[in-house]
Amino acid sequence: MIGYKLTNSQAEELKGQWYAPDSYFNPVQDINGVYFIFEGEVDGCVNPEFMWVKDLPTEEYVPPPTPPLE
Repeated sequence: MIGYKLTNSQAEELKGQWYAPDSYFNPVQDINGVYFIFEGEVDGCVNPEFMWVKDLPTEEYVPPPTPPLE
């Protein structure tokens, strides 16, 4: 899956901020602890304060392993 790569400080800046009415950024970490946001957040962004997300680099997102069920 392709995502938009964030630095740790960019991820902290975006957490919980709106990108469109009733829609909020939710940066997630990959298997290596790198933060990403995804196409819906970037393409749907209408918040002038965060339009810079449209210029983020893309990279392969590898999700962390799912914890085993107990």
